[in-house]
Amino acid sequence: MKTPPSTDREMTRASWLDDVLRLAGTRAGDGWEALHDALDALAVRTAPVARTTWKWVVAAQGLAVLAPMLWLMRTPFEWSASLVALLSLLAVGALVGILWWVRWRGMQRVWARARLLAEVARAMASAQVTGGPLPRVPALDAIPEALELLAAVKTDEKKILPWPGWRTAWLEDRWLKQHEFFKKAAAIAEKARAAFTAWTTRLMDVMLALSVSALLLTLSWRSDLWLRVLGEDKLYALLGLGGAALALGLLLLQVLRSMQEVNRRVGRFTRQKVMLEKARAELEAAADDEPARRIVRETEAQLLGEVADWHFETENSERFFQIREQRGDRAVAGPAAAPARAWGPLLWLLAAGGAGLAFLLRVVLGRAPWVAGSCALTLGCLGLIMPKDPVSRQRLEAVGNVLGVDRKAWNPAPARAQNGCVIIAHGLRDGAFFTARGEESRWMSDMAMNLAQRLDPAQPNIGLVDWSSAAMPSQWHGLLMKQENLDGLSMGLDLALIRDQAREVGDHLGFRLAQWIRDKDQRIRRDKPLHLIGHSAGGFLVARAALVLSELGLAPETMHVTILDTPGTDDALFAETGRVCRMEFYKTSDFVTSLDVERMPEDVFFRVIPPPGKPSLREAHSYAWEWYSATICECAIGDEGFGRSPFLLTRAAPQPDTEGR
Repeated sequence: MKTPPSTDREMTRASWLDDVLRLAGTRAGDGWEALHDALDALAVRTAPVARTTWKWVVAAQGLAVLAPMLWLMRTPFEWSASLVALLSLLAVGALVGILWWVRWRGMQRVWARARLLAEVARAMASAQVTGGPLPRVPALDAIPEALELLAAVKTDEKKILPWPGWRTAWLEDRWLKQHEFFKKAAAIAEKARAAFTAWTTRLMDVMLALSVSALLLTLSWRSDLWLRVLGEDKLYALLGLGGAALALGLLLLQVLRSMQEVNRRVGRFTRQKVMLEKARAELEAAADDEPARRIVRETEAQLLGEVADWHFETENSERFFQIREQRGDRAVAGPAAAPARAWGPLLWLLAAGGAGLAFLLRVVLGRAPWVAGSCALTLGCLGLIMPKDPVSRQRLEAVGNVLGVDRKAWNPAPARAQNGCVIIAHGLRDGAFFTARGEESRWMSDMAMNLAQRLDPAQPNIGLVDWSSAAMPSQWHGLLMKQENLDGLSMGLDLALIRDQAREVGDHLGFRLAQWIRDKDQRIRRDKPLHLIGHSAGGFLVARAALVLSELGLAPETMHVTILDTPGTDDALFAETGRVCRMEFYKTSDFVTSLDVERMPEDVFFRVIPPPGKPSLREAHSYAWEWYSATICECAIGDEGFGRSPFLLTRAAPQPDTEGR
């Protein structure tokens, strides 16, 4: 009977040993032979990836390097871009998958512990035939579980043989098996080392031959003919890919050779083989029982010392995933009782109820941020570049439609040109009458009606810039599919890209206004007020239109820009626009966060207009045009809002009939 553990530390140790014995289907009272057989079988079933598997790892690494180089082969061989991209992704996916699989198979402590105890049991089963004390192994003193097992198993006196019979039995059983093992292992390592050397030499020879052939093809006086016959571009691509593949293969061979540790393995196995041969010679020369037992104990101590060193290396290796030590070990070793073939296709099914499923989720979900980040970065770069692309700019030329209140194409009336002109522009995902999503939007037409009522009978020309089709950049450029579940990502892309999109549309609007100004009918007169009003991203649009008119030398003398709660504004917007015309900015929401009021030019009129109540962020953003539209009918000359419009500041205008309302 074992003494019950008295401390938490001892309980952990006892649990460690008991778990391994339980998984092996044995117990300490079964004896050394039975312990060895059961523990050895457990170690075999839970063994990690063998060294031969690393060949596949290195091969996957090579494919992951060469696959992106197929992009260089695409043009000469007329390969599909999507095919090359798919092959590259598959190569990288295979590499990531096999590396994590190797990590999964190599992190099992149950296997390391079972192998240690199996070797201890093997040594004790063979050494007890001497009848003397069992060998003391200093290296095992730091492994309490091994000491506990040694103390728990008693020597089977029936196994003890008299001198010199036990010497013959030990040599024929223990010594012969160990010697054959190390001899065979050393031969395998030497063969692998020779193979590495041979393949390295072959690759160097082929690299040399390829380089000489390429030089011959290019230096010959018939090189033009030869290269043309061989396909020129295709030949160049093949030479480049072939040379890179050979150099990469040479590098990967060196990496694999280092991973296989062939030199260290040859030296270690040879050392153990020589040690055993020396021990046999001394044991056969021993004339007495006691010296022979001492030789056996020393030999066993050296054999177990190596096992103990290997155990500590494995036990303290890097842990890529862990739930709880004991729980994780049990989950990993759970399928150990199944046949060895279960570790093939059914590995993940057997482990799905424990750490296997958790590990798989960890790997998949752990890569998700990188996948999402790469998608966002790619789409973001596309969105920043595409508004400046010549083809995209041509498409945007037809986007900034200027409509009238009647929803028809706006054509400034010459009769009203003497009263001035007002241009109103919406922002992100909005529209003059319908938003980018097809929802009705009436605020621009309502604002136009308020302007007509306030300035009647001297109504100016009022145009509504409708760029709703381009006010959702993610859909305009085809960066995302039209799916509701992608709305969050779509909104993020739209917020990041809308400024450049609005500025491009603003450039085209500026040129269109310039045409109307230069029209012989003077549909827009330079000596009359031009008031540009932009809400949200529409602020960038009207600001750029004003800059274009100024650069062309066609800006009206009383050009005025009103920006309503435009987020993401920068110093250039205020400095450039404020330099060419009067400008005002009204903030109503926390969307506008990047404004540096202290650095804002003095001639820019800036006010914060707090919305009533506690509106949402979107409601506060919309309050900007609601408030400004209301000021058109209610404000006095010089008041915040429409009171600062050139239509009120530069000429007499009807004042609001406050008594009749």
